[in-house]
Amino acid sequence: MKPYTLCALLTLLGGCAAVPDRAAPGADASRAPLGLETVFMAKPGQDTRQPGREPRGFEESVLYRLLLAELAGHRGKYDIAVDEYIALAREIPDAGVAERAARVAAYASRKTEALEAATLWSQRAPESVEARHVRAVMLLRTGDAAAALAAFQQLLAVPPEEMSQRLRLITGLLGREDDKAAAADLMGQLVQAHPKSDDARFGWAMLLLRAGRNEAARAALDPLMADTARPPEEMIVGTWVSVLQQLDRTDEALTWLASAVRRHPEAVEMRAIYARLLADRQRFPEARREFEQVARRAPDNAEVQFALGLLYMEEGKVKQAEAVFLRLAAGGARRNEALLNLGRIAELRGQTQAALDYYARVDDPAARLDAGLRSALLLVNRKDLPAARALLQGLPTESQEQRNQLLRFEAELLTEAGELAQAMTVYDAALADGRLDAELLYGRAMLAERLGRLDVLERDLRRVIEADPRNAQALNALGYTLADRTDRLDEAEKLIRRALEISPDDFYILDSMGWVLHRRGRHEEALVYLRRAQALRPDPEVAAHIAAVLWALGRREEARGVWEAALKESPANPIILETLNRLGVNP
Repeated sequence: MKPYTLCALLTLLGGCAAVPDRAAPGADASRAPLGLETVFMAKPGQDTRQPGREPRGFEESVLYRLLLAELAGHRGKYDIAVDEYIALAREIPDAGVAERAARVAAYASRKTEALEAATLWSQRAPESVEARHVRAVMLLRTGDAAAALAAFQQLLAVPPEEMSQRLRLITGLLGREDDKAAAADLMGQLVQAHPKSDDARFGWAMLLLRAGRNEAARAALDPLMADTARPPEEMIVGTWVSVLQQLDRTDEALTWLASAVRRHPEAVEMRAIYARLLADRQRFPEARREFEQVARRAPDNAEVQFALGLLYMEEGKVKQAEAVFLRLAAGGARRNEALLNLGRIAELRGQTQAALDYYARVDDPAARLDAGLRSALLLVNRKDLPAARALLQGLPTESQEQRNQLLRFEAELLTEAGELAQAMTVYDAALADGRLDAELLYGRAMLAERLGRLDVLERDLRRVIEADPRNAQALNALGYTLADRTDRLDEAEKLIRRALEISPDDFYILDSMGWVLHRRGRHEEALVYLRRAQALRPDPEVAAHIAAVLWALGRREEARGVWEAALKESPANPIILETLNRLGVNP
């Protein structure tokens, strides 16, 4: 039999696949690849030889063992694959076998074996930087920090022009390690060995951030920010600002940036960071002025232009915003977002058809959904409900969640238009397959309450609660309905109390608690909850409830005062009028 090379064998088994360095929890083992990067090039007819990796023939017995190891790996039996590959790597002086053994062992989290194989690989291919990388990482994973440090320092024994790229590569390798603290500590030692390297220091700061050591990350970055003669790189400034924000020291970042942009007015990226931070702090006029300066220096930067347009909108400078968005809408980045904002500007001006035209030009799938929903609302306002429904039904969707969103929106439009039966038909069709969608079920329950179908309301809300016992909204909705529309007051109070435990400061739940206590004759207790709700948000329904409780307590004039004040704010409110009618009070 003619001897096979290792690469030819792997080609027969599906090619020299790229393999992650550790198995992902829950991954389908039968489909998992077996290598971090390509071991050999495996295209038919292509020369697969690489320096230090010349293919060599294998005897039948070795070929058989290689085949067993590969098949075991492809079937998810990683321990068998590792054991066989390690044994082969020890016996056969071949760099490719050692590499394969190292990668399979690393994937299977067999750290000791992976280190042994990586050491063999680096010995057999001493010019392979990749082999030395893998060995250095495995030394760190096996807990030999001193040896790992020495290995990484050897990797940095390169000409000065290659140092930056090598440091960034090392930062990337360490950034994938599970032991984040050990990775950060090792990089810190490399910084001590290369104290003048900005790349080393920045990499260290990033690893400290990943380890959750924000204060140490700030200290690592501070020296990079201290040179007032030249502005730091955008990435360094952005990271430093982010660290200060996490440390609740945003004002310090703003002070530094304000001084830095004065010293370096040409530093467009740094000024843009300053402008965004001002916007985050809702200092919109200052942010707009900074973005205007950035826009003058970088007129083709779509991100800057878009931010400027939003700030013009925030300040009510609609004409300036429109001019910005028109330029962006002509093409390129942010085109769809610009069209959406032009549509909103047209809506503000009452130009319904212009808004519809802008929304119709949106073609990005995610933005198209937003544009379609806004268009449907405009059509409903124009009394063209059939067109609105047709538009919604024709919108493309990318997920079941988006399809459900459209169905809910259609049902809500029908509900608002008074077409309750049609709205129920939409909900019923959407839920016909029996799937659990909490928002669809909740929407149908609220519609069922308006139709007087309390059996549907209770069934749907109980399904929601069964799936999520901490759904305070569903607990409250069911409890309030039972309190308001039935005599099942014990059950209603229990449901509302459960909701209140989950969300103790929720306006709606406080109102429900007051109402169920009132229905149970505990009027003084009821007032406490209702007053708390009213303090959170003045609302006609709460006012009606407070007045009803005061009336029940015999405090008639006080109740009339509450009703009169509420009716001044909302003279046609149906809840207030229904309460007055029920109690026989003339408004």
